[in-house]
Amino acid sequence: MGKDKNSWEILVTQLREYRAGKAPYNAPYLSGYDNPITWWSSCESNRPYIQTLALKLFAIIPQSTGCERNFSNLGFFYGKRCQKMHLHTLESLAKVFCYNVSNADHELRFSNFQHAQTSLEEIQEMIHNSFGDLDNNEDNEVEVTDLITKLHN
Repeated sequence: MGKDKNSWEILVTQLREYRAGKAPYNAPYLSGYDNPITWWSSCESNRPYIQTLALKLFAIIPQSTGCERNFSNLGFFYGKRCQKMHLHTLESLAKVFCYNVSNADHELRFSNFQHAQTSLEEIQEMIHNSFGDLDNNEDNEVEVTDLITKLHN
């Protein structure tokens, strides 16, 4: 669907037909009885490119989990004691933190924490715990190099 010129042209033609309200896209939508998935499933054609596209779009589940997680991590770094932190430093800290949490099993496999029974969750908890000393730092500006050194020691 849309990968070559012919299928792209068919998709554009079907979009035009949908916009013009031509068959099979002129079926009534009964609110309370129909839903978008059943309506699009009823629009049958020889090459259902627009139908497939619509059903794929309705299959996307909107969520804000990633954004909420990022704001939570940034809130941890940008606490009451670190309000004079430069934006570049805050961004760098967040990148280092997210990288280390995402790649904890790979990055820490050569560290002193390597045990046969250490799970990924335990390694991630160790990383989270290593950031706890940031609140005790008297300096408002925390250098990324200090943080990296701390994580790798």
